[in-house]
Amino acid sequence: MKKLIQLFVWLACSLTVIIAAARHSVRIRPTPKASVLKLNMDTKKGMGNSVAFPTGTAYKLPKGISSEISGMADNKGCELGAGSLVKLRLALRNKTQQPVMVTLPAGLIFVSQDENIQNGLLIRDEVFVVPAGEAFSLNLALFCLNEERAVTKAKDKYKIGPVSDDADLKALMELTQGKELKDEHYQAMVQKAIWDITKGFALTAAQNRTIALIPGI
Repeated sequence: MKKLIQLFVWLACSLTVIIAAARHSVRIRPTPKASVLKLNMDTKKGMGNSVAFPTGTAYKLPKGISSEISGMADNKGCELGAGSLVKLRLALRNKTQQPVMVTLPAGLIFVSQDENIQNGLLIRDEVFVVPAGEAFSLNLALFCLNEERAVTKAKDKYKIGPVSDDADLKALMELTQGKELKDEHYQAMVQKAIWDITKGFALTAAQNRTIALIPGI
């Protein structure tokens, strides 16, 4: 009987050791981490969080025309443009003895000389004539390319940048051609689409539909 008990105890101990060894031999695989989509906010130069100079086709005013560009406190009396957040005073001087026609093309970016202040985007062509030998000023109402930057203030300094080569902005500008954008609701709709583009998103089908429904001029 004593030997039977000793055998039982030995078997129990052996079984315990075997089970413990088996547990240690099993490798616990870590749960794979879910992939997270990260948008690079700095890929579109001069837009979003990027402080780089915007890319695109270089633009120059016609020969004999000089300019000074500064911010405005409001957009009252803005003759050109369709935005609301970036308001600029475009002061031109015609140094020639002939009237000069100036075309500001759709996609033209006005670059703030302060990296903390928003850059502005013109989304449709604007054409005007600067009288011979005279100073001439216009107010511009532009869309914003940098959601996180401070709003333009009076006396902020700007310079003319390139005509944007961004494909998504081009698609949006084509969609808004001939649309009535004086209404604040429509301006906000387009501004939201521009900010989405500066964050790396293309226009959604819903945005295409709603912008397409904006009444014509």
